Amino acid sequence: MNRAKIVVGTSFLVSLFLYIFEQGIGMPYPVKTAVKLLLFIGVPFLFYAYFPKPHLKKKKEQWKSPLLFGIVAFVVLLCSYWLTKDLIDFTEIRSYLKRDLGITPTTFYAVGFYIILGNSWIEEWFFRGFIFQNLLSLGKRRIGYVYSSGLFALYHLASIQGWFSLPLTLVALAGLFGIGMFFSFLTEKAGTYKGSWIVHMIADLAIILIGLHAFGWY
Repeated sequence: MNRAKIVVGTSFLVSLFLYIFEQGIGMPYPVKTAVKLLLFIGVPFLFYAYFPKPHLKKKKEQWKSPLLFGIVAFVVLLCSYWLTKDLIDFTEIRSYLKRDLGITPTTFYAVGFYIILGNSWIEEWFFRGFIFQNLLSLGKRRIGYVYSSGLFALYHLASIQGWFSLPLTLVALAGLFGIGMFFSFLTEKAGTYKGSWIVHMIADLAIILIGLHAFGWY
């Protein structure tokens, strides 16, 4: 069996299912999170029950550069927020969080904690650890970069769809694609997705702080 096709096919179906689940079914955030956990963790483990894990050469130094990049991302995100906050309707986003996901000012702190530590790891495990590292180890480097980054961006469309105008949505998708490419680069250089996870965590910390300020929740 073609392992690369299995990785691409299963990851695409998982992302498509989660997009439909997010858009078509009015479920609270904990339920959607549980389904995402089941698929993003379970599908790779099922794959590894039949195929060996990718073996990439890991570098001893895996923390300093990601930490530096994470701090840069933190500053860039905060500056971007202050420069563009007047172009975004945060009232609509806050309404969506409350109405569709059941997230309130009280629960937002718990959700933010999970997003920073848990959700960041799950996404890196799936998009970089499962998709990119497998394709890279199979000699599909270019496809690994483009496909994992493109799917990473499109996967997030379910979350941001309807939040912004079409031009801003396209800019956001392009930004997510670029972030995915950069995370894949870090994964290739370090030989593990853990470096990109560090950057992801720090970036998510900035996003949560931005959300708390934008929604007037602190």
